[in-house]
Amino acid sequence: MELKEMIAPYWSPEHNGVVIPLLNKVLDLKNLSDQPRNWWENKELAEQAGKEWMTKEDSHILYWQRNEINEILAEHGGDLLEGWFGSSSAYFGSHWFVNFGSGSCGSTSKSNSSLARGLVAL
Repeated sequence: MELKEMIAPYWSPEHNGVVIPLLNKVLDLKNLSDQPRNWWENKELAEQAGKEWMTKEDSHILYWQRNEINEILAEHGGDLLEGWFGSSSAYFGSHWFVNFGSGSCGSTSKSNSSLARGLVAL
């Protein structure tokens, strides 16, 4: 088996999401919310759902594999990784984000809104 096959994302019916082998986690089929929320609201949504909220490091791996992940999500009616996603990685009054369209990443105020994605450890 080639390395590319070993690290390729794949659908898991058992978890109703996409397994990301590089993270040893499953990406939820849907965003935590259908609307962008601020950092505190996204944190609360993740906690209520019993999910991990992607970190800065998670978001880099997800961005790197976004095309493969989005193909799988589209096939199963999921929310695609498109646009701005905030992460749980925070410092002072800011948190890290990534734009899954352009690849831009950086930090922004915790009060700025973005989408969030939940992950579950395998």
